[in-house]
Amino acid sequence: MHKALGPTLIIITLFLFGCGGSSEEDKPNDFSEFIGTWALSCTDGHTVSYTFSNNQATNIYTRYEDIDCSGNLLSSTTYENYLIHSENFMDASGVTTTKAQMIIPIEEGNQEILIDVTLLIYRREQELYIGNEAINFDNAYLLQ
Repeated sequence: MHKALGPTLIIITLFLFGCGGSSEEDKPNDFSEFIGTWALSCTDGHTVSYTFSNNQATNIYTRYEDIDCSGNLLSSTTYENYLIHSENFMDASGVTTTKAQMIIPIEEGNQEILIDVTLLIYRREQELYIGNEAINFDNAYLLQ
């Protein structure tokens, strides 16, 4: 697993430390406003949390037996995502967000597959909103 991540980590380092164009729009923005753990309250029997650092995000998806998350734990999956690049971006609804490109390494058998994911992230005080093409204001992740 570590052998395959070597080139990825080099690419991450290059993007985080200034590789790229010279225009203001192309420059990585400051990701520090998102650092911390953000949790979505129980929704239909599952919870989701994101823990962001400067170059990594850990997602934990947890499913429970009961719809109010009070029953037995059915499953819990953790994903380690590596932040490649972030920049300011206007989403489909006209909201200025942070567009974060991440790589998720997933093991399948003896192989590691790297999945490229782009998230739109928006912070309003102690609430974080996430979306793919537009921010989803229906689900607020709260700073823990």
